[in-house]
Amino acid sequence: VYERAMTFEKMGNVAKAIENYTLAINQRPGYGNAHLARGRLYEKGGRQAEALADYSKAIASDANDAGALYARGSLNFKNGKVDIAEPDLNRAGELNSVYATLANSLRVQARSEATLAKSANVLKQNPPPTPPAPAAPSSSAKTAKQYADSGIALAAKGDHFKAIAEFTEAMRLAPNDAPPYFHRALSYEKSNYPALAIADYGSVIRLGWALKEAYFNRGTIYLNAKDFAAAIADLDRSAAIDATRANVFYNRALAHYQLSDTNKALGDLSKAIEIDPRHMNAYVMRSRIYCKQSLTMAAIKDQEKAISLGAAGITKGCQP
Repeated sequence: VYERAMTFEKMGNVAKAIENYTLAINQRPGYGNAHLARGRLYEKGGRQAEALADYSKAIASDANDAGALYARGSLNFKNGKVDIAEPDLNRAGELNSVYATLANSLRVQARSEATLAKSANVLKQNPPPTPPAPAAPSSSAKTAKQYADSGIALAAKGDHFKAIAEFTEAMRLAPNDAPPYFHRALSYEKSNYPALAIADYGSVIRLGWALKEAYFNRGTIYLNAKDFAAAIADLDRSAAIDATRANVFYNRALAHYQLSDTNKALGDLSKAIEIDPRHMNAYVMRSRIYCKQSLTMAAIKDQEKAISLGAAGITKGCQP
């Protein structure tokens, strides 16, 4: 039922998704993932009280659910309930550095909005004189493409902070041009700013460019952040666009495994191996699952293949 709800959500059928998340909760009271997923849909639909109730139930099910803590904290924060929000945001950040970055972004945004509001009030009381017509642009001024190309060259040299500055300038000049967002996301990833990379991949997706790569990259960030449901959702979308890339299925298998869905994990690992018969890590991971299922001979076969492909530290057989 939960998987069906996720499918409806991906299809954009919010009502059916909520209905099936509710069924999943009724079948398994205290189902944290279902409460969190339904709460996010409620929040998107403006049903904030119901969203908060679901986030709280997810936290009651698992006090260390960083995603639910951040969701409840950010919603309270946006509603001005900072004192209530901060403990949730701080705890989410302690559990997962991605949420620490997101929470800091919320705080910075709030300060910026307050500053803008204050500035707008000052301008309203003391309007500036009409500015002169802008001068003709200098022939030496860089175009958005030149800034983007410069950023790509800097990123190739490993100078990601300068690259980010160039991509940002390209985006200022051409805000609906997707490639600078994509390349800035890559540089944010390399600079260990996953939350900022997630935001830029969201812009790439909104602009409809390089979708299979954007979904894959964002899904992988979610995977590393242990937000496995979000990872699966993005990797599902990437696989739907292009089902010929082994790492999409391998990464999705890791997420399914972490959610204790070993059958789906096995299916994805086998698909990864079918696409790339030399995918060493897929053989290693599949052998671990086979061992848990007491399929020792199948595990050994995968272990032997992994060793032949160069895997180190592999001991053949299943340890009790």
